[in-house]
Amino acid sequence: MSDNGWMNEDLTMEWIATVWNDSVDPGSAKRMLVWDTFKCHFTSSVKSLLEESNTDIVAVPGGCTKILQPADVSWNAPFKARYRDLYTAWMSAQNHERTKAGNLRAPSKALMVYWVLRSWESLSSETIRHSFDVCGVTSCDPKVIHYTKEGGLENDAHQRLVKFMQSPPDADDSEEDESEVDDEWSLTQGSDNEDGLDGVEDSEDEVVDSHEID
Repeated sequence: MSDNGWMNEDLTMEWIATVWNDSVDPGSAKRMLVWDTFKCHFTSSVKSLLEESNTDIVAVPGGCTKILQPADVSWNAPFKARYRDLYTAWMSAQNHERTKAGNLRAPSKALMVYWVLRSWESLSSETIRHSFDVCGVTSCDPKVIHYTKEGGLENDAHQRLVKFMQSPPDADDSEEDESEVDDEWSLTQGSDNEDGLDGVEDSEDEVVDSHEID
């Protein structure tokens, strides 16, 4: 983790080596990595490492994640809703530990990881696959892609996309202002699309004793 908690070039390189490359054989078929234009995503070292990994980069222009990013468009909202349900159920339980001062002790990291896992498992595989189609990543069908439908783009979204296509990003002109980075992974907030897409499996509320996780 970086000192300020933000992603940087070293962490990006580490993620590519230990997560992206470790997920499949780097020598396998060419893959596509879709991410935003944060500066560390487009340094020479990062681009070279991804090229060696047989990976093409697709960048989501600044201000367009809610249009082009599958997670934000399709399944962040149901994922976070499920996480909030688990947290609410935990808060409603009567078996909480307390600090010496009598305050409620926060849930353990292991328990929160368990909630993330359960939230992820509540999403169907079809929802995840379909989200890439509706964002135009894996489909060119205008009947499927959400922003090609009437009212699918905001006033300046088309201009943003055209400008981006005419001038692809590099490390010198990509986004580096931390204020530009979306807070979509804040698990206590909803995404721009609160309804999400069909395909989220319902599951009963559950309360997990933190002692069982620790």
